[in-house]
Amino acid sequence: GGAFDLVDPRPDQVNFREIAWAMAHINRYGGTARLPVSVALHTMIACACGDEGDRCHLLLHDAHEVCVGNLLSPFKRALALEDANASKAVDRITARIDAVIYRAAGIAPPSPEALARIKRANLRALNTERRDFLARAPKSWGHHVESVEAFGDMKALNPLYRAAKAGPAHMADMLANAFDRALPALKKAA
Repeated sequence: GGAFDLVDPRPDQVNFREIAWAMAHINRYGGTARLPVSVALHTMIACACGDEGDRCHLLLHDAHEVCVGNLLSPFKRALALEDANASKAVDRITARIDAVIYRAAGIAPPSPEALARIKRANLRALNTERRDFLARAPKSWGHHVESVEAFGDMKALNPLYRAAKAGPAHMADMLANAFDRALPALKKAA
């Protein structure tokens, strides 16, 4: 419920409890999955798929969606084709939000190498969600997506799936606790 200035955001406007709550209530895939896949669930799956050293960035890789929503990839591609300037503006706004969230979390932006690992973990999470929650696609999602393997450790995913089935409040708590344990600014504040 706090104000967040999209034009000139400041770290003191970032509330990680609100971010966790909002991410748990934003559905991916336009809400069309068999079980609603929240951005919070996706984030926790991506953390399971990624390197421990990238955990802070993986926890925050979609936090900007609290401000801009979960823009579906087909929409972003269509926007870029329709109006490249509008697409670039969305990218600039998102980058500005990410930078402020990183500062509030007490971390530096990810390096290019970390970005590559985060992208791969994100694709593994996507393919895990496709396998576990989506109907079979009528056409290919593209080699860059389908060439990345889904996460196979179902034992690690079961607690996440149970929390998701229990409802958004459980996912919000799970994500907020992960923020508290991982983000330097929150650990310092505790």
